[in-house]
Amino acid sequence: MTAKSYLPAAAAFFTASVLTLGTLYAGVLSSALAVPPWLWLFLLGSALESAYYAAYFLTPRTPWSVRLVELAVWLVPLYFLSGRSWADSLWPAFLTFVSWLTARGYGSQLVTMERVADVLGDQAASTVSWEYESLTSSSNDLAIGFFWRRLIVFGLGIAVLAVASHGRTAAEPSSLALALRLAANMAVISGLALQAGAYLFRLEILWSYAQAVVDGSLTRLWFRNLGLVLLVLLLVVNLAPVNYSPLTAETVGKWASRLFQQEVDMTAFQESAGQESPSLPRGEQEWVEPEEPGLAAVILAVLILFLFGSLVMVVLAALGLLLLYFTRTEIDRLRGVPRLAVEIYLAVRRAAAQLWMLLRRIKASLPTTGGGAAGQKVSERGQETSSRQLRPWGRNVRALLRRIAAQGGKKGLPFRPSYTAWEYAQVLKGSLRQEEGLIQRFFQGYQQVRYGPEEMDGTEEERLVEAGTEILKKIEEWEGER
Repeated sequence: MTAKSYLPAAAAFFTASVLTLGTLYAGVLSSALAVPPWLWLFLLGSALESAYYAAYFLTPRTPWSVRLVELAVWLVPLYFLSGRSWADSLWPAFLTFVSWLTARGYGSQLVTMERVADVLGDQAASTVSWEYESLTSSSNDLAIGFFWRRLIVFGLGIAVLAVASHGRTAAEPSSLALALRLAANMAVISGLALQAGAYLFRLEILWSYAQAVVDGSLTRLWFRNLGLVLLVLLLVVNLAPVNYSPLTAETVGKWASRLFQQEVDMTAFQESAGQESPSLPRGEQEWVEPEEPGLAAVILAVLILFLFGSLVMVVLAALGLLLLYFTRTEIDRLRGVPRLAVEIYLAVRRAAAQLWMLLRRIKASLPTTGGGAAGQKVSERGQETSSRQLRPWGRNVRALLRRIAAQGGKKGLPFRPSYTAWEYAQVLKGSLRQEEGLIQRFFQGYQQVRYGPEEMDGTEEERLVEAGTEILKKIEEWEGER
């Protein structure tokens, strides 16, 4: 699995944790902003759904009605859980919408980062500077600056709320302090994991574009080392003293009052207020009766009424045209909803299969409970069996190649008896020129699985199956030579 499969989850946990931490501090400042503890599940669920949907399924042709259905899935239950009260459900619904919208931005940014060809253009793959291009881009901000900006903004916002509520949290129950600490720890872990994962994802994109051969265990080692760093950081943060900062709301208020305090002389205002305003004698005051409107005034009123009516008609016509255009566009986009549902179902099934294989590998890696000679015999028998049979992933790769060959035969790209797997790869490259890198990676991995002396890493095998599945999909969509 690539880094992209983990990043939406990290973004969702970071978004939900930051919003939860902010609402906890806001609840200390004002009881009207307090939220129930179960709202965290809605924040996390909406962020997960929004981030993964944006990263894998959202396109410019996605109907707006689908987005409305997404929001309704999370907002409608909030209305009922809040006692069917619009006033009580408004604040939780707003927080859920912010969580959904923020996570949608993270998922869309991952898709934008994959468009490396839009930035590099016709630049040769051999001239790509991985280190430089992974950190910055000259024309568009496709690197990790987007993630850093959000991390800094969210961090400053939480710091302001923490300073404003300093001193009030001491009077609150201990459960609030525990909730604040848990939310802060989760925000730190997920935020830093998101930053490191975004950088790794950027490198993977550039490596794929440059057709570089990279160790398949890099992603696993990257996140394992990152986990150790985050564990040490959590220990330091939790063992450090809490009230070590002298910056509090009281000190900031004192500094501001000393800086902006000015003495205002009110003498001039009092003197001017005491003076009497000039007035005319009663005898000189005359009553002027209003004149009846003439023909010019009537014509002016008619013109104003006509202009106002014309403006209203223009606005209504514009709204009607926009509504008609939106309706036609939406109806046209709704035709792709069945295909979208199938893609989501296949993605969920594929994710469940990968999770099941991961659990099986974890179970297989656990030490056996059998003791003595019996356990040794079982181990030797398992080693002997594995030496005679292909691994499950190896069988999957070979079966996937047979499916690719069968589908290619239907499209006029048969796997002839005289072909080797590598020669058939060249045939596919000649027809699917835009997928040369993907084909190269799959067939190189197939050669290693089929003939390599060493066992391939599990992560690389998963990436190999994903690449083969993508090739199969591209062949199914291929319409032949034009």
